[in-house]
Amino acid sequence: MKICVVHVAPDDISSPFEGVRKVSRWLPTLHNLFEVLRSTGVIRIDTQIEYRPLSKSILSADETGPFGIDWEGERHTREVLRVMLQAEKEGFDAIIDDEASDAFAKKAWNVLHVPTVPIFYAALRFVSSLRKRFAVITVDAHGAERAERTAKEYGFADSATKTDPFMFVGRKLWLDSHENPELMIEPFKNVAERCIKNGAEALIAQCGTLGPLLMVKGIRKVSGVPVIDPVTVGIKTVEEIVALQRLYAPT
Repeated sequence: MKICVVHVAPDDISSPFEGVRKVSRWLPTLHNLFEVLRSTGVIRIDTQIEYRPLSKSILSADETGPFGIDWEGERHTREVLRVMLQAEKEGFDAIIDDEASDAFAKKAWNVLHVPTVPIFYAALRFVSSLRKRFAVITVDAHGAERAERTAKEYGFADSATKTDPFMFVGRKLWLDSHENPELMIEPFKNVAERCIKNGAEALIAQCGTLGPLLMVKGIRKVSGVPVIDPVTVGIKTVEEIVALQRLYAPT
């Protein structure tokens, strides 16, 4: 089984755009995540996972943000879908992207024939199946507000903690941690402890790079409360969908 994880930015460690440059230095962490999932038996031994970045041509000097992209705009969305469709053409059995806002995956449902799943949705559904009160820890205040709206849209908001269920670590810290992951550990734990004090029984690291970073660094629980990585849950979810698809496919 082959699963493609589409990284929703270019891979360029010398990029003039700070976001692209720093996150590109983190990308080997995705390879490390795949090995962690395989060595711990989370994914099947015969499952192959590859990540695919976007083309550098999508970057624009006219953009003022740290990624040189009109994030989730028409051009960005078109490029993510192009990479997904190319992976499908090359024979991948399932495809996800690592944007935890789920903006691209919801559009991919309409164009891909192979299984895909929005990773934040997959994480919320997983936590709901455990019947645990959750809190979400994301990058910044905008991300927290958006996570709250998305959780309501999916119908999971009632399972969140009653006090401050959508928290964040800070965008600058998040960006810097791609070059030095140790910077994130204690600040994340501090926010997590606040969520736990508010009644959280599960913590969703709602960012396509934050969750894998924590997984690879061995942060899978804080004070006994599980830290959920949406990328991990997304990979496992599509793996199971493909297995069931094969079981029930017409012969």
